[in-house]
Formats: sequence, C-alpha cells, structure tokens
Amino acid sequence: MSRCFLKILVMQKTHLYVQRMAYTHHGIYLGDDFVIHYDDGSIMVVELEDFADNGWIYIKNSVKTYSDARIVQRAKSRFGESNYHLLFNNCEHFAEWCRNGD
Repeated sequence: MSRCFLKILVMQKTHLYVQRMAYTHHGIYLGDDFVIHYDDGSIMVVELEDFADNGWIYIKNSVKTYSDARIVQRAKSRFGESNYHLLFNNCEHFAEWCRNGD
C-alpha cells in the first residue's frame, strides 16, 4: 500500500493497528505521518512507516467520545509514560483511553 493511499484513508485521531506475528499493535494517528503508541514499554511518537513496520495498517472503529483536539491532548499527556503492562496497560488500552476513556 502506498503512503499516498494511506494518507487518504487515515485521518487525524484515528485508531490504527497492525498485525504482528502473534498480536495486534495499536496507536493513534496524529497527522503529518506520525503515530503515538507504546514502543518498547514507553509511549512515543514515530513515523507512520515505522509504526507499520512493513505490515498493513488497519483502522479500528473504536468508540470515540472525545473531540479530535481532546483525543490528541489526552494522547500527548501520556507521552514518555513507561507504565506498560501486557494485560492491564498495553498499546490497545492506550488507544482506547485516548478516544473514549476506557
């Protein structure tokens, strides 16, 4: 999939995920080809291509209860956080929390 096509499909504050070998990896698209997500146990901002890691990027239609601006504010408020936990505070939990508080 070309980057041009991705830019058409992916809008700011969109919940994205990619399929890894045995799990899915989630993040929030911030616009301008950047995604915020858990990376190596910390919440970081990376380029969209790095987030994809040569895989397909999918859009998750998660519930959105906050405005776009509030989603970005919530995501950025946790930038640098290192409280990753596989069962209780993982990348999907982070993306859901940004969009709807869950």
